[in-house]
Order: sequence, then structure tokens, then C-alpha cells
Amino acid sequence: MWSTIKSNWSFMRIVRLLAGIAALWQAIIMKDNLLGAAGVLLMIMSVMNIGCCGVNSCSAGQTKLKSNEIPKEISYETVDAEK
Repeated sequence: MWSTIKSNWSFMRIVRLLAGIAALWQAIIMKDNLLGAAGVLLMIMSVMNIGCCGVNSCSAGQTKLKSNEIPKEISYETVDAEK
């Protein structure tokens, strides 16, 4: 857990942390619970280096071929644009 917190600090991770701190600060000033929850969420996401999608849930799944299937050969055709 500590290695996750200490490593891989990218630009977007720092931006999320700063946005979370700013939202939490503004929530304290305005006494707004919803904004405070959003600020805490942004700060936790940046510190733990997680996103909204979880672990690779936004990626498309890969289909596996059966052992007896042969992939189809794809042919490409170039198109010349007339000038």
C-alpha cells in the first residue's frame, strides 16, 4: 500500500489531489457536505492511484479463438484521393 502511495505520481494524479484539496477547502468554508464528499473522494482517488472505472473495467475484453479456428486473412485496399 505504501509503495502505491509513494510511486507513479503523474501530472493528472497531482491535479486530482489539488482539486480534491481545493474542493474540500471550499466545502469547509461554505459548510457544504456534498462538495466535501466530492473533495474527499478526489483526494482518496489520487492518493490510492485509482480511477472511477476500477481495475481495467473500462477496457474491452479480448475474445479467444478456439483451438480449431483459424483467423481470417484481412485484405486492405488503398484509396487514392483525387485532387
